[in-house]
Amino acid sequence: MKIGSVRVMGDMLADTWQRVHSTTVAGSAVTSITISGLDGDTAEEYILRARIIDANAGYYKVTMNTDTSGGHYGLQRVIGNSTTAGAYRNVGVDYIQICNGVSVANGEQSLVDMQFWAKSGFIRTGTLVESIGIATTTITQIGLLGFSWNNTTDNITQIVLTAGAANGFAIGTVVELYARKSKV
Repeated sequence: MKIGSVRVMGDMLADTWQRVHSTTVAGSAVTSITISGLDGDTAEEYILRARIIDANAGYYKVTMNTDTSGGHYGLQRVIGNSTTAGAYRNVGVDYIQICNGVSVANGEQSLVDMQFWAKSGFIRTGTLVESIGIATTTITQIGLLGFSWNNTTDNITQIVLTAGAANGFAIGTVVELYARKSKV
């Protein structure tokens, strides 16, 4: 949609990206969410968006395929927690850890926006922006991550999000995955 000569963001997203997965947790909380049927060599760039309703999970993990060992992940995180800023780096770890480092109360929400490159044969890299522990007008922590997955032999065929505690994705959690449309 155009407003005058300005395009609206949703329209730009629809022109460039295609939603390939959507999960809404309903009925009862779950421990993990799996997005399968992907081909990271065909759709080489993805956006993962999530609204996580916390059920006292503490943190969440993102892994590509079932690659949860061997230290194939690394990340650099810049955070603002309450009124304190900080940063840290993890290298050679077994997953990308998101929405962590703060005590989030049951029912609070966190927002995650992750964009990454997926082609096999290359080190996969991406960025992630997160707002953690949102309750009324309070956001407990914000974070910006740069991350990589260096298992270059495997094509990305699935993405798994796992809660740090059983049934940590509460009812109302929404996870969507978008793939960049092929260039015509």
